[in-house]
Formats: sequence, C-alpha cells, structure tokens
Amino acid sequence: HTASLNRVAQSPPAKLKLKCQGILKGLQRHVHGWVFYQTVDPVQLGIPDYFEIIKKPMDLSTIQKRVESGSINDLEEFEADCRLTFDNAMTYNQDGSAVHKMAQDLKAKFVEDFEKLLMSEKVEKEKE
Repeated sequence: HTASLNRVAQSPPAKLKLKCQGILKGLQRHVHGWVFYQTVDPVQLGIPDYFEIIKKPMDLSTIQKRVESGSINDLEEFEADCRLTFDNAMTYNQDGSAVHKMAQDLKAKFVEDFEKLLMSEKVEKEKE
C-alpha cells in the first residue's frame, strides 16, 4: 500500500524538502525526540558493541542534514532512513527497556505523520 502511494508522491525537490522537514520537526519536538536526534556515540554511552550489532546507524540529525543537502531524493528514501533510526534503537535496546519503548512511540508517530503526508500527496496529485 505504501509503495503505491509513494509512486504518487514524487514531489519537486523544494516541496519534498519542506514536507520532510515538517515531519522531522514533529519528531524532534516529541518528548522523546532528543533521544534520537544525535548520532549514537558508543564510547560516550558505554556501549562498545553498538557497531557490531547496528551495521547502518541513522539518527534524526543525519536525516535532517541529508534532507537539507538534497541527498534524499524521494519519500521512499526519507521513510527508509526514519524507520531505520527507530528500528536500530529497537534492535539494540532490549524489548521493554526505556529506549526501546521510546523508539516504538516515535516510530508510531512517524508512521502516522508519514501516512498523512502520503494521503495529502495523493489528493494533490488527483487535483492536478
């Protein structure tokens, strides 16, 4: 379902950037957003095995930089990076832990916001 909507949701670069930034701002403002904003620093956090478990780290600040620089080309790529951020946290942090729960909450918010974006894109395309 999402894939078919994504095909509809091919925005021009400036429009894509604004839409992605809107979702990112909502995630960053969430009560748990700060947890996922910065790149994980395994030394500072005392988790030396992080990169053994998480092969493709991702965080909201990296996504924001990618959106701003134009290196995210479509909504599918944006969605994949956002999901990866929260999936990594749920993979590394044990089910039931505070960070795992925060990741679940923020991922649910992302999914809800992203679905709304896709639906609005579909409506816009139908009006054209």
